[in-house]
Amino acid sequence: MPENPAEGLPTYENPPVVEVVCGVFFQPIKLQLPHYGLLWERFKGDYPRFEEAIPLIRAAANAGEITLTAADIPLPRLWFISADDTSVVQIQRNCFLTNWRRVRPTDEYPRYQKVIELHNDRLTSFKTFLEEHELGSLVPNYYEMTYVNHVPQGDGWETLDEIGELFPDLAWRREPSRYLTSISGVNQRLTFEMPDQMGQLLVAIQSAERRPDMHKILTFELTVRGKPQDHSEDQVRRWFDSARKTIVRGFTDLTSGEAQRDLWKRTR
Repeated sequence: MPENPAEGLPTYENPPVVEVVCGVFFQPIKLQLPHYGLLWERFKGDYPRFEEAIPLIRAAANAGEITLTAADIPLPRLWFISADDTSVVQIQRNCFLTNWRRVRPTDEYPRYQKVIELHNDRLTSFKTFLEEHELGSLVPNYYEMTYVNHVPQGDGWETLDEIGELFPDLAWRREPSRYLTSISGVNQRLTFEMPDQMGQLLVAIQSAERRPDMHKILTFELTVRGKPQDHSEDQVRRWFDSARKTIVRGFTDLTSGEAQRDLWKRTR
């Protein structure tokens, strides 16, 4: 996970992160189908590929978001994808997201500072587009940051019965006398409150199969969702910094010291 040495956060030379998402969810804007082509022209230099996806629909949450249905957002979600596939901008009528993702084993996580700077730059460009086309300004409901980690079979575990070797809080009692002797699947969800009522940390630990090789993995996803005291540029950046700090410390609290040392090469 990322670190700013001045903050004294844990540092990992080989973090298992495969994707980082930064985003803002806002009141629906007057984005129409003709704007899609104009948006792509703006982003096309850095994102030459274009895809469509099903719109994200969130259930109501303490962060103050509104509830939407598919009828409210009939247009698809846009994906603008970089030439090397590692960077994605996602846009729909009520959200703007930027992703970094590991596509190849050799892709290196660029660290938090670069990820958040890229997000801010792309979001600024999107806001400028809205102004130029008189589509109104963004009225944020909440902000979101997600780190997705993959731990493949063989990295600290062979069977799900050994999940406690990675996540001590989920340790399984392996006793031959038990009727339920082994685990065939994991789907664990946890929620923690952030300090100062800034939102929540949502944690998901699941067993899965990695595509395209279908190798067994554990996915460890940490999402912070909430909002700052106000929506000024400074306060929003502080919120993302705090979200990142919560994710780093949450990652460290929920994983074993052995895995941190041997697998992910913790240096601090």
